[in-house]
Amino acid sequence: MVGVSQALERVLGFVDGSSWSYELTKARDEFFAEFDPSLISDEVAEFALSLFQDWFLFERELEELGVVPVVAFYREFSSAFTPEEDELFSALTRTVFGVFRLKKVKAESVALASLMQRKVYEVFDPVPEGFRTSGLISARLVELGGRHMFCSVVCFHPESQTESIVRCVESIRDEEEARKFLLRLARINLKSKLYPEVDPALFYRELPCEL
Repeated sequence: MVGVSQALERVLGFVDGSSWSYELTKARDEFFAEFDPSLISDEVAEFALSLFQDWFLFERELEELGVVPVVAFYREFSSAFTPEEDELFSALTRTVFGVFRLKKVKAESVALASLMQRKVYEVFDPVPEGFRTSGLISARLVELGGRHMFCSVVCFHPESQTESIVRCVESIRDEEEARKFLLRLARINLKSKLYPEVDPALFYRELPCEL
């Protein structure tokens, strides 16, 4: 069966090979506009690319279609999907994206309390290295076969910034504000990795509710 990462590669390839391929370049320029490419080292490059692809595939609407790429892909090809493909690509149009508090780490899963959806999710997936039951993460979850999995990249936020992040989440009033906040949070997290010698508090002050 096609896995999540392979499925996302198919969606990305679909856009790249279509008449909307220019949007991929345009979106990349938008996402990395505030970053100096020379500072994105090999150690950070994969993380940076994963952040961009997550935003592009799930959050940025294609200008000509008015829907995000995962939805465009599903609409284009769903009639030809196998049942397994339909389950996977349909699930990718209904992901859970937000900020989570780590509740409990088990051998094969982790319990996450969502600050936005106010629910607890048990994620059955290889537990990323560095998971601790303190601090916050931002991540996207996809449900397959009744189980939640990590969809793509996971951002670990400094424990010292928990209070600021919680305060921002509590101030969010609608879905559009939530999308903008999560994008800003991802960029700040990337910036803190590009400048590890700088106190991350200086970057997290850029959160909308902290300005």
